[in-house]
Amino acid sequence: MSDKITKEVAQSEFDQWFEARKLPKTRREGDAEAMANEFVCAIEEGYIEINEDLSIDLALREPLTEKINLSMLHFASRITAGVLQRCMSGIKSDDSQGRQIATIAALTGEVAGNIRALGTIDYSIAAVITGFH
Repeated sequence: MSDKITKEVAQSEFDQWFEARKLPKTRREGDAEAMANEFVCAIEEGYIEINEDLSIDLALREPLTEKINLSMLHFASRITAGVLQRCMSGIKSDDSQGRQIATIAALTGEVAGNIRALGTIDYSIAAVITGFH
């Protein structure tokens, strides 16, 4: 986990990341505005760190230490449709939770079982990050 920073610095980091990723502005409107605020809060609190290559490190609030040693998730700045398709294999189109877990797994390179083992707060932040990919 990084040190806490001001809300203004956190917002600036998010804005720069958002613009560098060339995401459409509609991704920040409506329901997405709440997700953006949650993203900024996690930066401010030091749980999310945006890297120069636009990848993201998420320090887990509740690290997984019992069967595996997982204290951080590293999200790629982008993935291909093929990688996402492989992770979605076998998941039904109406299984929104399974599709979310598969997307997090695809972006982080973690197995889906590790993503399922995340605590709800860490899973929630991971889902917010994937919402902007």
